[in-house]
Amino acid sequence: MTKLLILAAGRGSRLKNLTNEVPKCMVEFEGRAIIDWQLERVMKLFNPKDIAVMTGYKSEILRDYIGNISPYISILHNPRWMETNMVSSLIAARNWNHDDLIIAYSDIIYDPKILDDLMQSKADSIVIPSNQSWKKVWECRFENPLEDLETFVLDSNNSLLEIGKKPTDYSQIQGQFMGIAYFPKAKLQEVLNLLNSKGTDLTDKLDFTSMINMLIQNGYNISTINHNSYWLEIDSEDDIRQYSGQGFISEII
Repeated sequence: MTKLLILAAGRGSRLKNLTNEVPKCMVEFEGRAIIDWQLERVMKLFNPKDIAVMTGYKSEILRDYIGNISPYISILHNPRWMETNMVSSLIAARNWNHDDLIIAYSDIIYDPKILDDLMQSKADSIVIPSNQSWKKVWECRFENPLEDLETFVLDSNNSLLEIGKKPTDYSQIQGQFMGIAYFPKAKLQEVLNLLNSKGTDLTDKLDFTSMINMLIQNGYNISTINHNSYWLEIDSEDDIRQYSGQGFISEII
């Protein structure tokens, strides 16, 4: 069995006034909340009882919102969301899941076939999907995409060598992290134990790609699966404006 954990604890300060009253994932994009685009599709793949949403900022509002979508989706809470990062939200979900796990950010819009492919892979290693259609989207978002892009370096077997660093040129971008990762049950337990051993001074500030780099440095194999469908990250008011009218949503759904 594979479960899905959606990380939705953050405020999304770069969305400015749009998150004064609602958490980041509830900001409207193309006529609906960002998280709606994800939940509508993943609920065709997962039993709602196998989905959890990790809340933080404006947790009561998000709890009620998700409850109206399905009363069977588990609502978790990271009470230290303000001073911690996504890895701490993963740790906070430790007691909810004892199966294989897919983790997904809540501010992304993507083709749910990605999750199906991860589940069908039945991999023994950690797997992350690699976005191969990043260039058009990032050229839409940024005048100089290289200023925002992060390294994604693979070996000859498409295993990850490095992620999340500042690239010096496009040769270091062989794909793009999509805010999604698959952890088989045994590996997830190992990772949680490793994080626990590092202590909160490290894990409180650890972002997801830094955690993946740490796992690589500790000898973990991180496999990748290529995907060519568009993938959107909504991180700012500019993103909402830039994406409008580009047809990305119709390509994804």
